[in-house]
Amino acid sequence: MGLLEDATQGLSEGGVIPGQTAFTLYDTYGFPLDLTQDEARRRGFTVDTAAFDAAMEEQKTRGKANWKGSGQTASTGEWLALTEETTGMKMDEICVFTRQAASKVGATTMDRPEWVAINPVAIEAYCALTNNANRAVLKDGKMRTNAGGDVMDISAVNPREGNEYGQIVRWYPENEDHADGKFKWDLFVMAGNPDVHKDGLYAGSSNINSGNMFNSPDGMMFDSTGLLWIQTDGEDSNEGEFAGQGNNQMLAGDPATGRIERFLTGPKRTALAPDELILGARWRPLRAPGPDGEGALPRSTIVAVKRDDNALVG
Repeated sequence: MGLLEDATQGLSEGGVIPGQTAFTLYDTYGFPLDLTQDEARRRGFTVDTAAFDAAMEEQKTRGKANWKGSGQTASTGEWLALTEETTGMKMDEICVFTRQAASKVGATTMDRPEWVAINPVAIEAYCALTNNANRAVLKDGKMRTNAGGDVMDISAVNPREGNEYGQIVRWYPENEDHADGKFKWDLFVMAGNPDVHKDGLYAGSSNINSGNMFNSPDGMMFDSTGLLWIQTDGEDSNEGEFAGQGNNQMLAGDPATGRIERFLTGPKRTALAPDELILGARWRPLRAPGPDGEGALPRSTIVAVKRDDNALVG
């Protein structure tokens, strides 16, 4: 909190801490605004929240100008209610067989949806679609169906046949209200392998390159500054379609700019679990052996990654 100490030097009781100072504490060191306000009150000061909000809005505007998305035009969608009336199923059946209930109302089939994450600094939500090798694949001359009986053809949100890589879909609610029944959506990223596929959908979206390529996004979590931390759960053979992608890994994605960087990879024969950000350090559960441990008992551990300057990791 040295920056806060510097900002309060010379202030008399009732003084105001500049909003830009509060924003720097938030953006660089990960201190939420309410924590800065608590510390300010303890010292007899207040924070210029209007200037803080202006700095936050400027950052969002700058990011949106730089990031044009995955190259896909935003589409619209509508939430469909799963009720006894709309599905013809009892409520306990809806709760247990939700996929089938969604099929009853004509919901869009997705490629193995896993974690959902809500951006704390922007009104948007993300869902990891891990993969679906059966998407638009024929069996006995017919296209495969899911558990609800839906034909799994390609679609705007699932645009690849035999989707081995996965993608992350993002949506923005109408009226900036997640309870609204309508929304716009796009793909934040399509994972892919530009080393194997020089162009096209299987190379991935424009924010995928040889240095950050991955497959099978699974776990996701936002930190307090709005960075999206992505964990994978996929193919680690490092061969064929997955050549050069290595083991399961953790990546950091910036929703404002679209930039994705590889943060951490596990050694061979390990599995990575969701992480937690605590006081600026990144704590990462690690299990060895991984899912193919040949009967050996898992030996779990925690890896903490901390910056030398104590700034926020990421």
